[in-house]
Amino acid sequence: MNNVRLSMDMVLVELFEVVPESRNLLMDYGLKKLIEEDVLDVLGDKLSVNGLFRISRVPEEEKYEIWNKIVSLAS
Repeated sequence: MNNVRLSMDMVLVELFEVVPESRNLLMDYGLKKLIEEDVLDVLGDKLSVNGLFRISRVPEEEKYEIWNKIVSLAS
């Protein structure tokens, strides 16, 4: 994992570099819409994982379940 500390405050581009599989996992939680709207290129280096969850209105409990899956993919 290259000693990068994972955090929900990471911007999407950084997360995808560290855990490429996270891209597929986040598709159902707002990422697909960003791609369809053609704004991922603009927002990817500014929007955090937490921000994606917020704008996609992911419930608090579900947010941590998703994040735990991402962390497990990284290990």
